[in-house]
Amino acid sequence: MNLSVAVDMSPEMISWKNVKILVDSLLENFFGNYEISSSPTSIIAYGPSIIDTSEYFIDYENVCEFVHFAQAHAYQLGNYSYPIKDVFVEYLEEQSHAKPNNLSNLLVLITATKSEENIGAAVTVANEIQDQGTRIIAIILNATDLDQNVFTKIADDVIVVADYFIDEHVAKNFMNVFCDEISTTTKLPTTSATGMSTDPLSVTPTVLSTISTMSTSTSTHVSSISTTPMVLNPNDTNILQNDLGSPCSTNYSNAWLDVILLIDVSKALSVADLANIGAFSSTLFEQFSIGQSPTHTTRVSIICFASKAEIVYNFNNVTDFNDLLLNLGDLPKYRMRNNTDGNVEAALSLAYQEFTKNGSYRIKTILLIAPGFYSNSFDDPTEISEQIKEDGIKILTVSFQSPNGIEDNKLGKLASKGFAFDGDDENLIQKLSTALTTANCICPRNTEQLAITQKNQTTIFGDCLFMANLQSNPQFANYACHDGTLVTVTSQDKLNFIIKHLLTNEKSKVNKFLVGAQKYSNEWFWHNYNDTIFPFGKWPLAPQGNGIYGYFLKQNGSSHSEWHFSAINNDARMFYVCQQKACDADRFCDSDQLNGSQ
Repeated sequence: MNLSVAVDMSPEMISWKNVKILVDSLLENFFGNYEISSSPTSIIAYGPSIIDTSEYFIDYENVCEFVHFAQAHAYQLGNYSYPIKDVFVEYLEEQSHAKPNNLSNLLVLITATKSEENIGAAVTVANEIQDQGTRIIAIILNATDLDQNVFTKIADDVIVVADYFIDEHVAKNFMNVFCDEISTTTKLPTTSATGMSTDPLSVTPTVLSTISTMSTSTSTHVSSISTTPMVLNPNDTNILQNDLGSPCSTNYSNAWLDVILLIDVSKALSVADLANIGAFSSTLFEQFSIGQSPTHTTRVSIICFASKAEIVYNFNNVTDFNDLLLNLGDLPKYRMRNNTDGNVEAALSLAYQEFTKNGSYRIKTILLIAPGFYSNSFDDPTEISEQIKEDGIKILTVSFQSPNGIEDNKLGKLASKGFAFDGDDENLIQKLSTALTTANCICPRNTEQLAITQKNQTTIFGDCLFMANLQSNPQFANYACHDGTLVTVTSQDKLNFIIKHLLTNEKSKVNKFLVGAQKYSNEWFWHNYNDTIFPFGKWPLAPQGNGIYGYFLKQNGSSHSEWHFSAINNDARMFYVCQQKACDADRFCDSDQLNGSQ
């Protein structure tokens, strides 16, 4: 048999993720289920700027290579909507140039479209293909049984798939038709979904099966919205409508950090103080996976300092938590009873050197525990602390009152924003644990991590925002937010953050930008991660009019609060803002691609 497979890579697929799911599952479950060497196979990929059509291949490797080529072509050049009629015309053109053989022909149309107008326009060409002896199978994606009827106009057989994944059951149903076609040169009676034979003269095709490959996420399909992403359940929706952003993971055991503990061992601290710091630190790091491997592990180095600083436990010494526990228990022996106060500048400088010498792919963090510092006794540590923070290294400080020293609020000024803590806080362990996983929450280069300050308290979120350098039509913009989505703007605070941090330099004159709002079936939704959507909340108000894509517009001379939310159709080009998930304890990323990587 000569097999031609038309693969949908058009905007009907909703997202690049869905295209990847389709391609990967086709290569794994579909093309591997028959002997290509005896059934020459061609690919028709529709969605790239032109329809990509291959020759007939007789080996899996060439099929795989061409499918991946078409996928990359669509991603690089943009994907476009093509009528099914054009796909069928392309098939006829392919057949006119194909070398004749004694094999029968089968055309498999894999599509996510549901448009009756689109399908109806293809009927004449479909009939021409069938009159030439080619059997047509339609595999419709992200569909229900209700979608099958219209496809009976253009296909001999229909397979309905609930999502975008071609699993082994779909492949099995295809193989039933495939084997029937190979075994006879005359059309056999079709088989209904119940397995009963039907009249072979009937012009009504058969729906072979409805495949339900349920997602492992909590998202569910909503039947009233066709060809849309998945709508989140009500509990998740209520949270997202009112949240400023996505929280960073607090999965302590999954963190991947290089933490340097800076411990003041001067005369300002007693032996009991150092024993308490050891017990406190042991309690803190007990929640983390301490060691050199696997990837999601945390390493801890210890630097003790008085007038001078010394590494007493370096990153390469780390084996496991028990080993760290022993070294934390030894802190009292490092007390320098003849040193009046601690040289914080020397400790920070040594920590900076240790990161350079023995750092790893892990996120670099400093935890400074001291009663304070005397700016007149040693070099001011402010300059080195600023240099460290500019390199993307978070500094956490814990200041406390010692009977032999002073509590100096200058220590907190060395900390990264939001990372200064008081040793008297009853919830200190919990707050520091969360702070460490927040330090592990970091964005790729050339993005801005969402951070919002309310009532003098800054919250860092697991969202990374960036504005596109080129304009786009709305229908293509979401595809360009690689590994993310168009931004959700559910509060004035988040809008203000975008304006302050993204509309700068060459973008300062931008007076409108596209966001992830879209209208489906007369209801407004926000695009979210993982091809999900959720309905609008209280802010902003849904715009009036016929537009289906949301954007923010600034009137000339207006301030932040005077940006207005409005709607357009697909006939406008503008800049757009994307958001993607930060790398955090549960989401590992290559450190070379992160902000502040060294």
